[in-house]
Amino acid sequence: MPPHELLAAARADGCQVRLDDSGAPRLSGTAEAKARRAKELGAQREGVVAELQVEAEKAEAASLAEAVRHIDEAARLVWNEMTRTWTWEPEEEDDGE
Repeated sequence: MPPHELLAAARADGCQVRLDDSGAPRLSGTAEAKARRAKELGAQREGVVAELQVEAEKAEAASLAEAVRHIDEAARLVWNEMTRTWTWEPEEEDDGE
């Protein structure tokens, strides 16, 4: 943004604009504070997004663990049913006679 547009935008926003030794516009402490706050909020947002990702991964892991428990329970029930109706009969030994 050209300096004159920056000056106009800053003044419209209620910020005081000063010129430094080279004649370049310098924003007031209020504008710098706003910029710092925006940066802090951006960092805070990134932290929240990271926390949400961790929580989503935990939920997914819990969901997978629950699915494994259901599969294990179903397999156990099938095994119990199979062994309940199954009878073992020893094979007759062949004496060769």
